[in-house]
Amino acid sequence: MISRIKWRFTITYLAITFTAMTALGIVLSYSVEREFVQEVENTLQAHGKLVKNMIESMMKRGGTAGDLTMLCRSLGAQIRARVTVYGADGSVLGDSHVTTHGVGLEEGGLPESAKVLRESFGCRICHSEARTLKGATVIIPLQLKGQEVGKIRLWAPLYEAERAAGRTRRIILATLALTSIIMAAISMRLTASIAEPITRMNEMARKMAAGDLSQRVPVSGKDEVAELAASLNLMAERLSDNIGQLAEQKDRMGTILRTMADGIVVTDRKGEILLLNPASERMFGVKAQDVVGKEIEALTNIPNVPAMVRTTLETGRIISEELGSQLPAERIVQVYSSPVHDERGSISGAVLVLHDVTESRRLVEMRKDFVANVSHELRTPVASIRAIVGALQAGAMQDPQTLERFVNSLDSETERLSLLLTDLLNISELESGKRRPRRSMVNLREIVGQAVSNLAESANRSRIGIAVTVPPALRAYVDRRQIYQVVVNLVDNAIKYTPEGGSVEISGEETESSVILRVKDTGVGIAPAHIDRIFERFYRVDKARSRQLGGTGLGLSIVRDIVEAHGGTVTVESTEGVGSTFTVTLPKMKPESEK
Repeated sequence: MISRIKWRFTITYLAITFTAMTALGIVLSYSVEREFVQEVENTLQAHGKLVKNMIESMMKRGGTAGDLTMLCRSLGAQIRARVTVYGADGSVLGDSHVTTHGVGLEEGGLPESAKVLRESFGCRICHSEARTLKGATVIIPLQLKGQEVGKIRLWAPLYEAERAAGRTRRIILATLALTSIIMAAISMRLTASIAEPITRMNEMARKMAAGDLSQRVPVSGKDEVAELAASLNLMAERLSDNIGQLAEQKDRMGTILRTMADGIVVTDRKGEILLLNPASERMFGVKAQDVVGKEIEALTNIPNVPAMVRTTLETGRIISEELGSQLPAERIVQVYSSPVHDERGSISGAVLVLHDVTESRRLVEMRKDFVANVSHELRTPVASIRAIVGALQAGAMQDPQTLERFVNSLDSETERLSLLLTDLLNISELESGKRRPRRSMVNLREIVGQAVSNLAESANRSRIGIAVTVPPALRAYVDRRQIYQVVVNLVDNAIKYTPEGGSVEISGEETESSVILRVKDTGVGIAPAHIDRIFERFYRVDKARSRQLGGTGLGLSIVRDIVEAHGGTVTVESTEGVGSTFTVTLPKMKPESEK
């Protein structure tokens, strides 16, 4: 393409130059020829006056026709022109170019006498009667005694003028050829200086179209091509910046869509799926590549979603519904369907926002259960205390045995209240962050030994053996008081749910980055249906047995909160009728965030 532009410029310059030079050559050739002709005419007119005077003098002297012819020949030879004298009747009185036989020497005949007689004094360009020569003619009136008695005709050939004009045309032609060659070289150089930047700009545009926005065109000079190159460079720079910003925004939006917990589904006007983020994939149990481009009805795991989208596309209304989903898991999803409008205000699609409210609904239910459980747990000992106080006021104080039994019951119920309030306070402090772990390097064998020592009396009453196989040098970076509470709660729980004659084993080990404590009992075990909920607050596998043993239902929940606050985990493995094993994993060294 650039070569075509280059040759178009070159041919155009050459055509303009050739046309201008040709026109100039024609004008110059005509002007030169006209100058020569004018010079011949002026010379003939000057000679004509002399010839007229000499012929009139001879005729006044009464010269004969022969004398007149001889004079015409003499004058014609001197002025290099044909001299012809006509009488008033048109007859030829004398002619410098007629032989003795009356035949024209050069022109093959005499000029037309009648035509000459009709012409007055003047000069014109004409051809000879034989049409072989081009010449200039001057007609001069011949007068005697004030009367016109004839005319004198002077005719001179113009071959000298034509030769001069021919030489001029040859010079002009040579000049035209030389000028064309020079202009061709200049135009090619000039067009190259224009075409080369255009070539670079064209190549740059091709690479930019292919995605390479780093291309730049060198700018030299201050002409329009240089301005175009500078503008193209500026456009490339701004385009690169804009595309970079768009890519950054796209990456940012992609990151937001990938990491946000809410599901996002975008459809077009026809209800075809355009976008599905990872959260939506999890909620619908599908892969984006499997449903993008399909109708919204392809999403079937959450009922009524396609109908919501269709209603939004048809009416433009924002719709909100709380829907349930069974697959891939039982969830509760708050779905919002909103229309998308184009610049003209027409509906161009719909956006679905799916917010998983399963956990929040579960927390609401847990809060309700918690309040109900706390109320129930407080009501039972308070009711017992009030009943005992009422019995004492009614006269039971008079019976020493009854009084002692009631006092023991009051002590048991107040201890139960104290334990419940202590556990509630611990949970409140853990959740509020007031009891953040105050870590230090702690010997876990010492903590386990202290806990076992404090629970030995309870174990002995139930004839339960406690074995400790924790390595003496087992250490971890933990809060001593909180981990002590974890061990006490787990061991106390194991003692309570292990029948008489059973055993509880506390073991420990370490890995490269963590330490592990296990509390294993030979108790009643936990049914699989209760395993997932065993760490919930106030959750009891056997509520009657738990209350009988003085449990609050908060011990394992406190264990989980403390362990997770340390960055650890707690798990349970259990078999009904065989026993349970609780495993606590804690970090061994100081976390990087605290170094």
